Amino acid sequence: MTITETFPAPVTKAGGLFWLPCYINLSKAVYDGYVRSGDSYELAVHVRNCATRWGITRRCAEALLTGEATYEVSPDHITITRTVEEL
Repeated sequence: MTITETFPAPVTKAGGLFWLPCYINLSKAVYDGYVRSGDSYELAVHVRNCATRWGITRRCAEALLTGEATYEVSPDHITITRTVEEL
């Protein structure tokens, strides 16, 4: 099943969301480091911090960090599409 969620663009000092793709790539590298080290506490903190910075839910942030979701950015919102298994 595909879930699509839309969030308003976060307000940043830099304006716009041009930085989001680079920030997601950097955050994925940090996430992967925590996974390799087995540090579940820091992993959870990282996901929560990313969700807060990006103005999205933790579930969507984790899906972006694991590569299970895609995103599209427009000037006023972020659309995240993720696929989940039906139970």
